[in-house]
Amino acid sequence: MCLLQDQVKSSLASLAQMKETALQAEAKQNQNISQLKEQASSLQTQVKNDFAKIHQILTDREQRVMIDLRQREEEILQRMETNLREIRSNLDSVQQEISELQTQMKRDGPIFLQEEAARKKRYEMIFTKYLRNCCTNKHNVRFYIIMKNSYHQPLS
Repeated sequence: MCLLQDQVKSSLASLAQMKETALQAEAKQNQNISQLKEQASSLQTQVKNDFAKIHQILTDREQRVMIDLRQREEEILQRMETNLREIRSNLDSVQQEISELQTQMKRDGPIFLQEEAARKKRYEMIFTKYLRNCCTNKHNVRFYIIMKNSYHQPLS
């Protein structure tokens, strides 16, 4: 029986050692899990902070770009409105000139036609130069083409 008791004691000692090793492995694994969770949490916080910084940078950039766009829009609109006023003023002058020419043509006849040829050439040069100067965008260029073509139409 002594031999059997020695074998049981040896088995118990071996199992106790295995249990101790398993407990140590379990503790080490729990420690590794804890470390991983801490690292993951830290990394998530860092990523969140980095994206918050990026978001703020983009928001600031968006605000600067929007301010710049509004300023450019205002500058362009002011130039276009100034051009529009000049065009309207020029149109008023053209209309006045047309009225005067029609009145003079009725009154003077052939003499008027000779004087008008010289006046037309001079006026066309001034008008064309003006329109070229004020037509700085595609909308004004279109107007310039329409006005230039309409100038060459006979008076009715």
